[in-house]
Amino acid sequence: MSFDDLIIGLNASCLSVCGGQSFSYTRVTSSPEDEPGTFIGIPDTGAEPESFAPGVGTTYLKIWGAAELIALALQKGDQVSMDSVVYKIVDMDEDAGSGLWLLLRKDLDIS
Repeated sequence: MSFDDLIIGLNASCLSVCGGQSFSYTRVTSSPEDEPGTFIGIPDTGAEPESFAPGVGTTYLKIWGAAELIALALQKGDQVSMDSVVYKIVDMDEDAGSGLWLLLRKDLDIS
């Protein structure tokens, strides 16, 4: 078993043990003709990096996901939904352990 295989197994364990939840996404920037779908991620609701100055009423959400999320090839501007709120992806950061962080900014409320 390779080191990469161990990391992939560790990521899958993190998602199941740490409460990975399902998020819906819609492609706006990357291949808009593709159907909306879902992915599993772990939200970090306390994240609000200083390098992205918020506007009035802006809310940030940071989500970590693993290989499944990387394979979707989402891009900045695509939308992610959680709890009746639509967020837009404003930044992405792939980590050294085959994980991906999405930084999202609230776009609108779904009624």
